[in-house]
Amino acid sequence: MRELIGKVIEEINISGDKCTLQFIVSGGQAINYQAEGDSNNSVWINHVNGIEFLRDATVVDVREREWIQITDEEAKNNAITLFVDDYNEILLYTILTTKGMTDIEIRNSHNGYYGGVLLYLGEDLYLNKGEGLLPVKVGF
Repeated sequence: MRELIGKVIEEINISGDKCTLQFIVSGGQAINYQAEGDSNNSVWINHVNGIEFLRDATVVDVREREWIQITDEEAKNNAITLFVDDYNEILLYTILTTKGMTDIEIRNSHNGYYGGVLLYLGEDLYLNKGEGLLPVKVGF
């Protein structure tokens, strides 16, 4: 997500399946990411904490944390999907802006052999809200 450094975030959108995250930056440019995994796992964007620190702010730094394994109980209580497998992990991206700090939580549920990533899809690939993208709101 380091592609966001130096950009002013105007809008943040997410797909209905919680797999695609889109940032609209100053000038209307779209920067897109997709949660992706191998064939036997499920990867999704579970939560954005501190969304108010992204809008109309300049991104100063982005920090990717390590995957952290969580318990089955934590996974079942906090998952937005019905797919909860033997191994459940969280990956956090912390975005530091001129307004504060935002955490984006990625979830990965798998059988122990498969990993997940937040894949950079590129810039200027503008995915319409009509294609399933909705604004990210406070509390997501």
